[in-house]
Amino acid sequence: MAGAMEKAMQADYEALQQSMPLYEALTLYRRGAARPTIEWLPYLPQHMPERVSGLERAIERLATETLDEATTATLSASLFRRVYEGISRPLLNKEDWTRNVARASSRAHGKRVRVVGLGTGLPAVAAARARAREVVWTDDVEAFRAVAVEMAEENGVGERVSVQPDKNVAKKYDVFVTERVFDDCYNLFSPCVFRVGRLARSRSALVLPCLAEVWAMPVEATLPEVGGVDLRALDARRVDAASGFASRCKRRPLGEGVSFTVDFGADETKEMWVTLKMPLATAGRWNAVQVWADVWFDTENWVSFRPRALEGPGTGLAKCGDQLGTLLYYAAGEHKVTRKNVVTARFCLCPRDGALRLIETYVSDVATPSRPYGGHGASFPGWHLPMLECERRNKAFVEAVQRVVRRRKEKDCVVLDVGAGTGVLALVAKKANPRATVVAVEADGDMADVARATLATNGDVAHEVKLVHAHSAACLVGTQIPKKADVVIAEVFDSGLLGEKCLETLSDVGRRLANKGADFIPRAATLWLLLLDAVPRASTGFSLDGLDKIPRFALTRDATPLNVDLCKARSLATHKRLHPPVRIFDFDFANVGELTRTKDHALSFTEEGCCNGFALYFDLDLDGETLSTAPDGPPTCWFQSLRYFREPINVKPGTTATLRAAHAASSVAAEVVDVVPPIPEGLSADAPDGADADAIPPPPGESPLGEPK
Repeated sequence: MAGAMEKAMQADYEALQQSMPLYEALTLYRRGAARPTIEWLPYLPQHMPERVSGLERAIERLATETLDEATTATLSASLFRRVYEGISRPLLNKEDWTRNVARASSRAHGKRVRVVGLGTGLPAVAAARARAREVVWTDDVEAFRAVAVEMAEENGVGERVSVQPDKNVAKKYDVFVTERVFDDCYNLFSPCVFRVGRLARSRSALVLPCLAEVWAMPVEATLPEVGGVDLRALDARRVDAASGFASRCKRRPLGEGVSFTVDFGADETKEMWVTLKMPLATAGRWNAVQVWADVWFDTENWVSFRPRALEGPGTGLAKCGDQLGTLLYYAAGEHKVTRKNVVTARFCLCPRDGALRLIETYVSDVATPSRPYGGHGASFPGWHLPMLECERRNKAFVEAVQRVVRRRKEKDCVVLDVGAGTGVLALVAKKANPRATVVAVEADGDMADVARATLATNGDVAHEVKLVHAHSAACLVGTQIPKKADVVIAEVFDSGLLGEKCLETLSDVGRRLANKGADFIPRAATLWLLLLDAVPRASTGFSLDGLDKIPRFALTRDATPLNVDLCKARSLATHKRLHPPVRIFDFDFANVGELTRTKDHALSFTEEGCCNGFALYFDLDLDGETLSTAPDGPPTCWFQSLRYFREPINVKPGTTATLRAAHAASSVAAEVVDVVPPIPEGLSADAPDGADADAIPPPPGESPLGEPK
């Protein structure tokens, strides 16, 4: 399977260039008519430039240069992971989607059906099982077609499903089906669904899904209090209000939702302008509009993507897939409102790129915004929001900082906050010990500007916090830092613990910038590994094992692992755990030591399955208190970090092996070696194959009972 994918890489790249020309994408972006979509994000570097100039240079380079085989392989793997993360996995995690798409597709008896794009694979299989007259499954990505062929065969419909390149199909069909309905976090819809809808409409065919009902609701989007720090300055630096983003922040509905209908068969060249009036049902501070879509397959089958954050308290941290089909738009200001007010929002939907833009908002009886947004040099990055919204993380770090800094009663105590972000923990440290010297170091320019604004709005004490816009490796004692630190705060961890180069950073800080015996927050960490049978399955009566080829192929070639939620209470992930958690590494951040290590661990599997991947989680020692990202514990802003093995291993209870784990400064690798299958019942470890242990003659000089003669 992997070989077929590798052979298809170059063809895939050329086909994708034809399906979404990069020059066209660049032109749309320059005109402000499009943001990056899943069709052309794979052509960008792994870490997409945040600034427009860097984005344009990347697109121009990839549009004009001939790429070598290694670069093409990287782009192909990037495409795989984006399609899987952006489409397949979120839809599989939504039970009503898999149920309804299978039910709608199964009504294709006697019809010619064309399924566009990979998705979950359910439409083609369901239509073939329903004895459709013909089922053609099309995709311009040859490696995806290989996955489609395998999924059709493993569901027993290989002979009834024809898998072809999308551009080669010109026959008339009765039904067109696509699961490419939604885009990533920038646009609400994918342009693919409008292209398929228009194609079906031009041929008098049925399109599934046929339409969407787009809902808008006035909400009060709030950040939680973190250590008594005033975070209102962050509101003025949220992302561009005109283009919504998928947020997991807490939202309090201020009124009922109001909707309008989007026809997927509409002319994709015509923009759709809509004005919605939303009466308020409660008083509050209105600052955002929550948008989501209900997708209709027919009059009986529909799926709602209403975000869980609107369902009640305690649901702000969404499970994987909850952000699909939703966007949060921040208004042009924050308004104190009552039940007498009406919020009006004007939207523009562009089918060509699938973007839904908020053009303007205003509130009845309110002349001007009380705190207008915009006009600032830095925008608050959306990826940082889940960190501020994670109450477990915030509480654990704030309490640890307060305890440690208060113990340091000396007047000349120096606190160094590395990777300060918004500056919250630096402010907590200063408030805990006003006599201490606090230095906040932040390498990212936009985040440093956000931290500067946060400091400016938190009173006289905050003005005594020194903010340094630089990487800690560029800081010097006596220059950026007055003297070596007595307390080091560092929250520089990703879901796999090491991905943000925490070992390299803290090793350098401990060696150059901290006193011997300095307190580190966190003080230590433990990294745990779970061995998994990681296959996306759904309770739909269909085999979806073929989709496992996508993440496995991508993740063995892409340095960035998947973030998954393995808690069954919060997610529909069906990854099976084959072994108890393995404690693979312990880290002392005050004395990092070697940046690379390898360690073997003895294994004895407890469950039967295909061991094809592993997930990482960690425990942080915060001044004696533990903050864990274990999957069965309370949720945090971190998930578990999933990677796949190149070669899966079938195991049973009693199978023994060796887990060889290794880490570098910013990555973790693992492999299972020396696998020994379990000994069948009735055989001892020393018995020859097929022999009964009791039938083996005793050694000379011993009786059958093992006693001396």
